[in-house]
Amino acid sequence: MEHQLPVTLCHSLMKQILGLPVSCADFQYDDPEMFDSRVKYINENDPSELDIFFMDQIYNHKGELHAEVPLMANGQTVRVSEANKVQYLKRLAQYRIQGMFGCCNQIILKQQQDLEQSSPDEIVSVFNPFELTVICCCSRDVDVEDMKQFTDVSGFTPSSKEVKWFWTAMGSLTSFERKKLLQFITGSSSVPPDGFQAMKPKLCIVKSNSTKDSLPTSHTCFNRIDLPAYSSYAVLQEKLLVAVNEGYKGFALL
Repeated sequence: MEHQLPVTLCHSLMKQILGLPVSCADFQYDDPEMFDSRVKYINENDPSELDIFFMDQIYNHKGELHAEVPLMANGQTVRVSEANKVQYLKRLAQYRIQGMFGCCNQIILKQQQDLEQSSPDEIVSVFNPFELTVICCCSRDVDVEDMKQFTDVSGFTPSSKEVKWFWTAMGSLTSFERKKLLQFITGSSSVPPDGFQAMKPKLCIVKSNSTKDSLPTSHTCFNRIDLPAYSSYAVLQEKLLVAVNEGYKGFALL
């Protein structure tokens, strides 16, 4: 592309640039608090007793209720239930993510035009939103030693073989792959201006109880990667690369 953006665009905007539909799963990257407190809970439970209607609440910078917006005609009278919760979450995503980003339409259009001019359609079509973020937005290289210095370890020790293998694998990745792995762990490919010491919450490698040699998992709200036990460095490296290239698929909703 001729120019990179001097900022990192959120996940849902990148999906729209690629012409992909937004969904409530995008909240896990763009609004983790909203995802955990509402979207994930409703998806996993029957919301019939929660007294929720097809409405959304808008709060000002002071945390005060500014307005209530119906998500459908007469939304204030339609209670969210087990039967209609998928429709509710879909409408919530359309309003929160797509509707409220209407002011960004020019950015989306400009980036779509740049992609069309600089890359054939068959090439652009293989990008996912995370990869496009790395390509379109300026971000510094991931300094592995700086990252290592400011990463906590839980369940393992810094001398555990899995932890040592992780850092060896991290150093073997290309600059592009390191940014993708950082995005897998934190939801963003960007390093804070002051380095990893400024990352909140602090990065953490946690020992997972998952089956030996299984894929690592991440919790982007906590900047955390969970590693199971691995039988060899080669297996860990292989699984880490799968996470880098496939981990963007994220949380599975109904």
